Amino acid sequence: MSNLAPRFHKSHIYRSSTFLAGGEAIKNYIQIYLDYDCPYSGKLFNRLYKEIIPELEKKGLNEKFDIIFMNVAQPWHSTSCLMHEVSLAVAKSTPEKFWQYSKILFENQSNFYDSEVINKSRNEIVNELIEIAIKEVGGDKEKLNELLKIETTKENNGVISNAGSKIGTDFKYFTRYHRTVGIHVTPTVTINGIVNSGIESSTPLDKIIEILESQL
Repeated sequence: MSNLAPRFHKSHIYRSSTFLAGGEAIKNYIQIYLDYDCPYSGKLFNRLYKEIIPELEKKGLNEKFDIIFMNVAQPWHSTSCLMHEVSLAVAKSTPEKFWQYSKILFENQSNFYDSEVINKSRNEIVNELIEIAIKEVGGDKEKLNELLKIETTKENNGVISNAGSKIGTDFKYFTRYHRTVGIHVTPTVTINGIVNSGIESSTPLDKIIEILESQL
């Protein structure tokens, strides 16, 4: 089991771990560092859903691995931070919907490319992302709005603030995590904590399965 903070186990681990009676994890762990606004991250995530996981299930290997989503916001993509922020709000409010929401974001990521959002405000973009959560995966609108709201100075009794939204702590956690382990490029894949440069968005499926089988 990775050292991912326990509060993210229900949201960020695909189908979660099976544990022995004593609480010991019995799986290898694959951490996939992804940015929602990165085309190559989108390609790898979509392959994960459509090819890699089905092949692992076909070969009976899916119970041997935990697949863990690691949020890596790349600030040179203008909407990246907002996409991650809303996804973490989904993870916090309805953790069982996080992977489904991530899948929808990656399938529609081009709608949030620079050219498509250049004339939109932060609130407009966040509201679009919230609407996707509500419409596509049944997200909790009230909780999402509460987690993502940033109060104006007037709403905050005249106090000027730079604290961000209530999801800031979780956002900072993932940012500190990937900086601590030295992951800056997306997508990056680690297996049991070690970067595996052999797995990229364009790596053939049989090669990816071969790499994973070599860990058993």
